[in-house]
Amino acid sequence: MARRRSKTFLMQLIERDHPGKTIEELMIDMYAKHGTERAAAQALGVTQQSFNTWKFRLGVEQAMFDRRAQWLEAEHGEDQP
Repeated sequence: MARRRSKTFLMQLIERDHPGKTIEELMIDMYAKHGTERAAAQALGVTQQSFNTWKFRLGVEQAMFDRRAQWLEAEHGEDQP
């Protein structure tokens, strides 16, 4: 049986500051909005290293890339010939 990864205290604090959203949702949304891990991390108030570690710890790396691809397609899809 897969063990669920526990959230760090800082993850819980960030969730508390954004009611109604999980840290996973916040990370995915910030990456889609800002386009880089560095910018997404800054928006959440953490280091890029923490953001990257959390991405794998929480298992959201593929979801982040999928959401970013959807955003890019929606924003720039009309520009394609």
